[in-house]
Amino acid sequence: MLLGPFLRRELCAQARRGDTYRGRVGLALAVTALIGICAGGWDYLAWDRTTIGGAKAFGLTVFGLVFGLMVTLVLGTVPTLVAPAIAVERDRKTLDALLATQLSATEIVLGTLVAGLARLFFYLLLFVPIFVLVIYLGGIDVRWALLAAGALASTALALAALSVAVSAGASTARRAVGFTMLVMGAWFFLPGVVVAVFARAWPAAARWVIPPMLWVLDSSPFVIVTHLGGLVRRASLPGAVLRMIALQMPVAVILIVGASRRLRPASRAIYDGDGRALLLRALRTRRRKRPPCGDDPILWNEIHSTRGVSDGELLMAAIVSASFVLALAVATSWFALPAFSELLERGYVASPEASRMPDVHPVARLIVNKLSPYGSGPSPGQARLEFNIVLRQASALFSFIVVLVVAGAAGEGIAAERERDTWLGLLSTPLSGAEIVRAKMLGALWRGRECAAWMIGVWVAGLLTGALHPVGFLAAAIELAVSSWLFAAIGTYASLWSPARDKAVGRAALAALALAVSGVVLVVLPDQTGSVLFGAGSPSFLTWASLLSYEDVHAALHSGAFPQLAGSAVKTGEGARMILATWLVGTTTQLIAACLFTRAACRQFDAAVGRPSRNGQPRPIEA
Repeated sequence: MLLGPFLRRELCAQARRGDTYRGRVGLALAVTALIGICAGGWDYLAWDRTTIGGAKAFGLTVFGLVFGLMVTLVLGTVPTLVAPAIAVERDRKTLDALLATQLSATEIVLGTLVAGLARLFFYLLLFVPIFVLVIYLGGIDVRWALLAAGALASTALALAALSVAVSAGASTARRAVGFTMLVMGAWFFLPGVVVAVFARAWPAAARWVIPPMLWVLDSSPFVIVTHLGGLVRRASLPGAVLRMIALQMPVAVILIVGASRRLRPASRAIYDGDGRALLLRALRTRRRKRPPCGDDPILWNEIHSTRGVSDGELLMAAIVSASFVLALAVATSWFALPAFSELLERGYVASPEASRMPDVHPVARLIVNKLSPYGSGPSPGQARLEFNIVLRQASALFSFIVVLVVAGAAGEGIAAERERDTWLGLLSTPLSGAEIVRAKMLGALWRGRECAAWMIGVWVAGLLTGALHPVGFLAAAIELAVSSWLFAAIGTYASLWSPARDKAVGRAALAALALAVSGVVLVVLPDQTGSVLFGAGSPSFLTWASLLSYEDVHAALHSGAFPQLAGSAVKTGEGARMILATWLVGTTTQLIAACLFTRAACRQFDAAVGRPSRNGQPRPIEA
């Protein structure tokens, strides 16, 4: 079987690509920083590392953190490496030539799969010396390391098989990556949601729905999380991992065989413009009513185009989205209902009991309340405070997801037009550079609308129940709009000057990631050092700081304190005035940066694309 051409091409491309070495250096620095933070935190907490037991506990902690980083790397990179492999050949109009060679469909599918896993393997090799040292110095059982390696390998193979199966029938690389991420999210989280919902909402159907969902959950890496958390334990931890591997391997083989059998028929169906395919497209067009194009054709295409998306994909996306919304509504109601009861008793005023933080984290208290008959509700006067704490922390995560989605969508906006050979046709239209840039930025914002809508919906619940002050709601909405605009502008600018889609998306995502996690510096600083101004560039931290409660506003007007800051992991010892200054500085800086990036993209458009310009000769795109 000929796997050599694909693997050889991948090895040569990686050896000649500067991003490969930069990525490895960055990953090595990240691992080193993770171990350093773990060691520093261990010493800061005065935990023992000198005795055999202490060294073993420290080694086990480092092993878990490094393995968690490896799992994150696998889950985040396998779909982006393997899913576009075949679809990008279709985008470049080179798949027909590849299918005309002597290579069979199985060789093409396996070749692209092995090439993608080989790139991941070179990154994972960085972890081998660390694992050897941790196992040797920490006294960790080698069998646990082998079990973890087997679970990681089987998960990577299963995700790669899923990615190549989607890529074999996807019309564009973007659709392939998006649908792979969608199915992967459903595989991880949907079984747990279905089990929780049917067990409570529809007990009669639970005996028919829950057993197959538990088998799906057993095949997902999320089963390890549920096992360690005590939520679902159907076997011992080694038994759960071995069962996961045993379920993933045959599914991976089935997906690879299905992709091989589907590759050529799917390619013919995609390129077939006559007969039944044309009729089905006409019927689908009639079913999906779309507004007229109007005077903004690019924005219309960004919003209403469903090129390469089948009815099945749309149905799957709707099911996953509805399941997530249902789960979010149920989780929100667990905190919103007690807050609403407290609101009926006390009204929209600050509660004296909420001036101090709860003794137990609200999520931990809720888990104990749901799993144990000895659980209790929130303390008197602290129901709205608990809801506000959960709102802040969940919104910090949601804001990171929003800016990451917007930055990625903006990064591939113009680069995708180049890969699909539609860029020259777009440039030949009378549209100006500013009109194209504007439409691409608005299209990126449209992609992140669902996550933003979920976050705003939760904020509305907090506003109605009195857990969120109207000033906090307004400040958080302004921060969300400004940060989304900033990363849409950064992604569009990167896409304009990048020669390939992966470079554009990588640059935009790196900028979003660097700014979003800059607020972590505040958590690792020692007590009474630094300032909250260090987090002025982080949208997540600014969103957290924006969601003011009635108690925060009351304390800011009278004592100048900020109770939420004192009760969080940020121990700078500052008050409400510094929080206000941080929000003003961060939001204003992001607004200015968004304007500058937007202006630069519009003014440099002709130079970037090679169109004649009155201001001088256009410079070529750098490789």
